[in-house]
Amino acid sequence: MDQTDFLRLWDWIRADLSRARGSLREEVADDPNIKQFDEFVDHNELELACDCLAEYGEKNPMNGEFWLSLRDAAAKMKLPGRVAMFERYAEEVKHESRIEGRNMINELLLSEFDAEVKSTRAMLERVPVNPDFKPHAKSMPLGKLAPHVAELAGFGFTILTTPELDFSTGPKRTRVPFESPEQLVKAFDEGAAKVREALKNIPDSAWTESWKLSFQGKRIFSGSRFLAYREMFLNHLVHHRAQLGVYLRMNDKPLPATYGPSADDAMGF
Repeated sequence: MDQTDFLRLWDWIRADLSRARGSLREEVADDPNIKQFDEFVDHNELELACDCLAEYGEKNPMNGEFWLSLRDAAAKMKLPGRVAMFERYAEEVKHESRIEGRNMINELLLSEFDAEVKSTRAMLERVPVNPDFKPHAKSMPLGKLAPHVAELAGFGFTILTTPELDFSTGPKRTRVPFESPEQLVKAFDEGAAKVREALKNIPDSAWTESWKLSFQGKRIFSGSRFLAYREMFLNHLVHHRAQLGVYLRMNDKPLPATYGPSADDAMGF
């Protein structure tokens, strides 16, 4: 294996470990195992980093995605004993879920939701206080775009807790004002906490139920609740967050890493 292939393999292993780490709540950052994991990753001690996550997982309830991500990392590092162990843990989680009647869809979506919340929060923290700025005459001004990103979590909560929404007859919306990055983050955090709680408790059967969005009876969206959550909320959030990244760059603000390194955050690469 030449150096280029070796470095590519190393990047894949880091990605597997980052996926496992990303399935954990942000509050666990102070756990000794997680602190050690971060340190080992920074120093490219990836086998030791894998062991730190495994030790944390053995002491705490984890979802199958966590163990399968560790399995993939172990396989690339040619650690067959750990591969077998992590596969066994993943199967045990799957078996326990069937017995306990747990909502497996939620477990998968929660880790994704937490990762998107973290990325969105990092973007809002960097918003410049320049509400009139827009990159093009037809673009939304920053003073409207940033609050819209901050308030979108509230829309996710509506999708998860109601059968439909008509903008003309539904509850009057209180728009998030543009005051400061701190205020935008606070509004976003409050909405995201409500979505997370609803996401954690919604039964798997609810995802196939119908959900409708309209204005004065005219249909905007009609489909399953899952499709509404994915398209109208999560993809919608990612779309506007990406727009916000352009606004930040044009205002010389550093862009956080999202699905990989940015020019301002190399993620240790």
